[in-house]
Amino acid sequence: MEHIQSFQPLEFDNDLQKQLYSRITHDPRHVDELVRDLAVDTATVLQELSIMEIHGKVKKVGVETYVGI
Repeated sequence: MEHIQSFQPLEFDNDLQKQLYSRITHDPRHVDELVRDLAVDTATVLQELSIMEIHGKVKKVGVETYVGI
C-alpha cells in the first residue's frame, strides 16, 4: 500500500512572517527589497528570516537573498 503524505499548511509565528513568505515563495528576494516592500526595518526582517530559516521555511541562497522552501 502506498503512503500518501497529506498537505500541511505552513504555520507562522506572526503576520510579518506570512508577508515575508508570500513575497519569496517562488523567486529569491534580497532583504533590501523586502524592507522596501514591507516598510519594516532591516534588523526586524533579518531576524524573522533567520527564525524562518531555522524552522525550514526559507533558505538563504545568496548574500542577504532568500527563497521559500
